[in-house]
Amino acid sequence: MTKVVPSANDGAEQAVPKTLDPATVNWSDRPVPADGGVTRVSVELNVQEFKVDTHNGEFLQATFWVVLEWEDPRLLAAGIDTSDPSAMPKDIWRPAACFPTNFAWADDEPPVTFLSLAPGRLMWWRQTKPTHVDISSAGGGEERFRSFPFDSARIDWLFCMSDEVKLETDVDIELDFDRRNVKSQGGELRQMEWVGQRRQGEFVCTAVTFGVFKHSSPNTGLVYRDCIWSLHVQRDPTYYIFKGAVPIYVIVAFAFFQFAMDVDAQLTERLNFLVALMLSSFAIQWTVTDRLPRVPFVTALDRLIFASLLALFMMALGSVVTNQVVCSGRLGGGDYVDIKKNRTWGR
Repeated sequence: MTKVVPSANDGAEQAVPKTLDPATVNWSDRPVPADGGVTRVSVELNVQEFKVDTHNGEFLQATFWVVLEWEDPRLLAAGIDTSDPSAMPKDIWRPAACFPTNFAWADDEPPVTFLSLAPGRLMWWRQTKPTHVDISSAGGGEERFRSFPFDSARIDWLFCMSDEVKLETDVDIELDFDRRNVKSQGGELRQMEWVGQRRQGEFVCTAVTFGVFKHSSPNTGLVYRDCIWSLHVQRDPTYYIFKGAVPIYVIVAFAFFQFAMDVDAQLTERLNFLVALMLSSFAIQWTVTDRLPRVPFVTALDRLIFASLLALFMMALGSVVTNQVVCSGRLGGGDYVDIKKNRTWGR
């Protein structure tokens, strides 16, 4: 015997024989397994497109396919030819989905299809519209830019496996990421598949996390299943390292060559040399940080540039102090000492 529940929450179950007349079956009712219990729906996530638009901010554009698979034992009981796609009942039950977050379902809803290698099992592909999520508002908002250019963000998407009509709860639907190939194809687990590219410009997707959650209605207390997945997006710092950090380190390293100049006779040359290096640091700062959104705090790259400017300033200050103290006409009130003459004394 196969059980079919006409309404998800009224508790009424109707027992029908294993041989059914297709004309008498209400295909829109939720199919219950032969041993009773909940209807198990397996999910597979496909990432079709990954792109970051940086023209007017930083917006993530992604397109997903959500593959839902479940078993409907009524098909075999009614003698439906599962090898013929046109034999699919038009109003056959399919999982409901509501409250999509950060995305919207595509307008064209594809039909439910048979799994030819697994009679009685059904598959439904649902496509999302291209998302348009502001990365700056995700992953902690602008605070994530404190570690720029080593910042990252996590963007979440989810939907509830129910709707306002069926109200199918966790006692009706069991949701999991345990979709597998049929045994004749090895039975491998198929949880997600990445079809598009993982890198776009200076952004790269480093990980995809997904899972099944529950939430309860504050009005009725009923518990519903939720499908959630996240993309972990990280900025590739290569551009900023080789266009910003490395030149800054080289500038500071060049500044040490000023110690080879005579502090007495070549003080002006020393200061000119350090000022030129300082202006180069400012030029690098304005060039690199032009790609950074205007944020009211100091980033990791800013701290590096400020440290280099401080080092150059301290070198310039040390040269001036050394010239005034060591090479002046008096040392602590003592008589004038000709340093150059002292250097030429014989032994």
